[in-house]
Amino acid sequence: MKSSMKVLRRINLDNAMASIVGISSAIVLGEAYFRTSLSDAQTAKECRYPPASDILSPSHVRELENNHMVVIHNVLSSSELEGARECARELGDSMDRTNHENDSDVRQDQICVVKESDTNEHGDDMMHCIKLLRGIPFLLDRFTYDSSSSYIVPRQLQLA
Repeated sequence: MKSSMKVLRRINLDNAMASIVGISSAIVLGEAYFRTSLSDAQTAKECRYPPASDILSPSHVRELENNHMVVIHNVLSSSELEGARECARELGDSMDRTNHENDSDVRQDQICVVKESDTNEHGDDMMHCIKLLRGIPFLLDRFTYDSSSSYIVPRQLQLA
């Protein structure tokens, strides 16, 4: 009985609020983790896509490290680019525009999330683009990109 009284005396408003903040933060972070689909993310090795090796070179990675940006020309053929653009247009046309109306202080663009494993047919050109993007972390790791060491690749990509 005396020990429980000592515990009750030590509890004050500051200690109680600090505990509530810590617990609430843990709950919010946990909920965000599960809602973002990172729980189904893959390693860079699982996302390896051999055609990406023809595009990204060690010199590109060094340029990225030095300039924090790199431009790689002629990644897609003109027919691949046109096919991917057509798929993006079709995805945009199929979106429910009334479901994306935001207040003026929020993003006004429409966002579509696509995955390699989608049951909707995205076409070979769009799938090639998705696989190229998802294959880049494998090459960054292979060419020892020094600005990151953790390559977790989400399965979903955003089109806006």
